[in-house]
This record gives sequence, structure tokens and C-alpha cells, in this order.
Amino acid sequence: MKIRRLQFDSIKEGMKKIKEEYGPDAIIIDMKERRGSSGKGFEMVIAIEEDSLKDGHSGELMRKIDEIAGVVKSLSDRLTSMETETVGHRLDGFPSGLRDLHKIMISNGFDGRLAYSIISDVFKETGGFANDVRKADFFLKRTLSRKIPVGHLNGHNRILILGPSGSGKTSTAKKIARYLVEREEPVSIVAFDPVRKDRYNEYMTFSESTGVPFYFTSTEEDLFFVMERDTRKKIIDMTGRTDLQARVARRLKDTEKLILAPAWARESKIREYCDQLNDADISGLVITKLDEENRLGHICDYVMDMAKPVFFFTTGTDIRDLVVADHEIFYTILLRENLWRSEERKQ
Repeated sequence: MKIRRLQFDSIKEGMKKIKEEYGPDAIIIDMKERRGSSGKGFEMVIAIEEDSLKDGHSGELMRKIDEIAGVVKSLSDRLTSMETETVGHRLDGFPSGLRDLHKIMISNGFDGRLAYSIISDVFKETGGFANDVRKADFFLKRTLSRKIPVGHLNGHNRILILGPSGSGKTSTAKKIARYLVEREEPVSIVAFDPVRKDRYNEYMTFSESTGVPFYFTSTEEDLFFVMERDTRKKIIDMTGRTDLQARVARRLKDTEKLILAPAWARESKIREYCDQLNDADISGLVITKLDEENRLGHICDYVMDMAKPVFFFTTGTDIRDLVVADHEIFYTILLRENLWRSEERKQ
């Protein structure tokens, strides 16, 4: 595989000549506009096969793939470096207070491009008042309120708790049940798990201490039968198997459907899980296990990007460790250390 740099007067001319001279197998890996004394032109970088390599030996093929991967990585690194330098130059024009806020966001694990976007929005709104810390904080919170959706339970009589294995579904179901009891809302729990029947004892202990009744089901038919047994608001604690969760979520209507996203999970994992339930009318997210992470800025990354409202946070193992989501919490996540980090992780 050879890498060639070619110059053309226009992209259309370049595409035509590359196809004519190098055939359909030529791979365009970079394209940029160039200006010189002779006027505007375009440089196109292509990867083409050498005649001596057309025998298709696997070793040579792997070498060619590695060569292309190396070029692509080099280009990606160069673009990232240029982007970082550009952001750095632009930040130099901001007041020191906003530059400090940007640094804090980055140190707390927030994506650099999103941090710059938010700080830019704050600068546009504050103008000459940007060095006033209180005004900058006010406009930062207002910007976050526009970019981060927050959800609230809207009166549906059923709350379906979904999430990957290990996300804390059972503990979150109990925490939300306690929260509703404190609001004097009659509530019961429906635990669906065809495998781990030992959870019965766990819910029995919870029921005895809180007075919250529960039903235990191991088949889908039992689950839907039980949900019609009384008029209490029901919290459905689903099994960790994604196929079952998706099937039940699609069948249930007029239900608050909450996906649990553990704080230690990254955006790609949360997206992968949500994609499997993308036709199930998901209401929003519950961010769990804040106490198990040192930095929490990455949470804001995917919450902003996915535009899914956040309803609650869970912050520890105690039944009371449930926080109703609001924009003040997201402000804390971005600009303060993790207040909920467990003592073991602090040491």
C-alpha cells in the first residue's frame, strides 16, 4: 500500500482523476484546502495498492491495514492537537474566572469540547461581568439548565426499573419506594426475577421494616397479572436480562420507564444498553452509585449528548441515599469534588 499526495484545482476534478488513474480501490484518507500564490487548490491524500502486493497474501494484507491505520491515527492525533491548540487560544481571550471554571470542569472528568462550549455560552451572556464570580455562577447554572434535562415522576401508576446487571436495580427500587412512602403515596414493589429467588428474603426484610408490600413473580404472565391486583403505585424491579426487560418494557403502557446508569459506566456502554430499548418509550435515567467514582464529569457528557432527562441519583448503600435530580446537583458534579464518594475511595 502506497500513500500519495495529489494536488488539484477542485475536489470534483480530483475525484474524477483519482478514479480514472487509480481505479475504484483507491482510498481517500485526507483532503484539505490549500492557498498559494497561484490561487486556491486542494490536496488529496490517497492510499493505493502496489502491483507487487496484489497477490493477496494475508501477511501483506495485514501490513497494509496497519499502514493505513497508522496514517489515520496520525491524522486523528494531528486534528486533536490542532483542536486543543485552537481552544487554548480562544480561552486566552476569556476572563480568568471563566478560564478557571474550564480547568475545574476538565479536572472533574468533563469533555473538553463540551466544557469550552458551556464556558463560551456563559461568556456571551455575562460579557463584562464574567469576572464577577457570583454572576458567572448564576449564568453557568442557567446554561446547564438549558443543556441538561431533569425529569419528575408525573403521576403514572407504574414505575419500571430497568438497567444492566450490576446497576443497582433492587436497591434503587427500594429507595424510590421509601421516597414515595415519605410523600404519603401508597406503593408496592413487584420483583420479577425467574432466576434469583433468594431475593424474596431481601424484599421480605425490607417490607417488614417499611410496611411496603411486595409481590414476587418469576414469569411474564404472573407479572402482568399481579400489576392489576390493587390500586397502589407499583415499582417493578426487572431482571438483569436485557431481552426480558425490553419485552416487558414494550408491553407496558402508561408507565414511567427509568434506565439505571451506574456512575462507573461510560457513555458507550449506556448507549449500547439504551439502543436495545430504543422503541420502548423510555422516560429517562437514574444515575446510580455516585459513591463508587472519584470524578463524575463524564456523567454530564452523555446526559447532554443523549438528551435523556435524569430523575434521581443514588449516592450510597443506605436506603435513604436517594437524591432527586436538579440542576444544582449537576453544577456540583462539574465544579466540586465528589461529595458522595465513599470513605474507602477517599483514602
